[in-house]
Amino acid sequence: MKVLMSPVFGKNHYQLRLISSLRNEGAEVIPDYTNHPPPKLLLHVLWNSPDVIHIHWIHPYFLLGTAELPYRVPGTRLISAVSAAIFILQIKVAHRFVNRLVWTVHNLSNHEGRYSNLDRWVGMRLANQADVLQVWDESTKAEAAEFFRIPSSKLATVPHGDYLELARNTIHPTRSEAHDSLGISGYERVFLYFGMIRPYKQVPMLIKTFSELSTDNACLIVAGKPTQNDLEKRVRELGDSDPNVRLDLRHIPDSEIPTMFAAADFAVLPYKNVFNSGAAVLAMTLSTPVVAPNMGSLPGVLPTGNILYNRLECGLRRANQIDEAKIISVGQQNREAIESGHDWGKISKQILELYADN
Repeated sequence: MKVLMSPVFGKNHYQLRLISSLRNEGAEVIPDYTNHPPPKLLLHVLWNSPDVIHIHWIHPYFLLGTAELPYRVPGTRLISAVSAAIFILQIKVAHRFVNRLVWTVHNLSNHEGRYSNLDRWVGMRLANQADVLQVWDESTKAEAAEFFRIPSSKLATVPHGDYLELARNTIHPTRSEAHDSLGISGYERVFLYFGMIRPYKQVPMLIKTFSELSTDNACLIVAGKPTQNDLEKRVRELGDSDPNVRLDLRHIPDSEIPTMFAAADFAVLPYKNVFNSGAAVLAMTLSTPVVAPNMGSLPGVLPTGNILYNRLECGLRRANQIDEAKIISVGQQNREAIESGHDWGKISKQILELYADN
């Protein structure tokens, strides 16, 4: 079976593991690294003659990246609209040349909120054209069916795969060693925000809320690269004004990720909105409890004991009150849940079933 997977981001751990696992099962996977308009999907289909098209994110087909500058240029909305129409036309034509069209719905709309009406227009048409849509759990299945106005029978649930390969291939320090390495020895409670810093993730609000609640025994680590200059400036202003906040505003190499999580009592996801979260799966893989909003796939993915909040302030307060034994227990629960329910071998077989022409 030959699969055209598009678009593929070369450093995305989820896609790398998915491609590797599918190849282990005998599938021939052709990655399409095109990640900006104009869409070239039909060209790749005609050139490679795949049996299956597997779409992931849709925004690279019609949006001009995450930076602010392109959207200040006159005519950008028109370029996006034309690119979106070309993409949907290509989908309709390309579908005639393959047996199956599968879409993994990572999010309902692009995270920056660019041209939301156009984004939904594209999503609804792709959802109607696709043979099957993959989501992570039953709650997101219902949410996606309603959002795209399609029957729930058209959606299939396949969980997000683990990050165990990343965990196995790196050195894991003890909590004490990690604290020494990061220069945070002496703190009794450590919170970690990890990942790319984008507007919807509300990192400035996290720092502000933490600072308002903070005591001298608590530390917040913010580790990740901001996508926008104005956002980075705001994060630095807030972080530098609180001695209990540690900023590491860069892309964090894989080799350093276990140290970040070993140091943390909780990984915090302060998102304004969330459909799926690879960051939650990463934290669970590294045996770290999670503080996250009660929305999207998170209630179904996170075991009991992790903190789901309706207000970030309440979530941080609850996390501050939990004793160390409970934190260790929840971390172990998280790791066990990952090992039992997020195995890539099982997931690749489920994905292959979606590719089958029923």
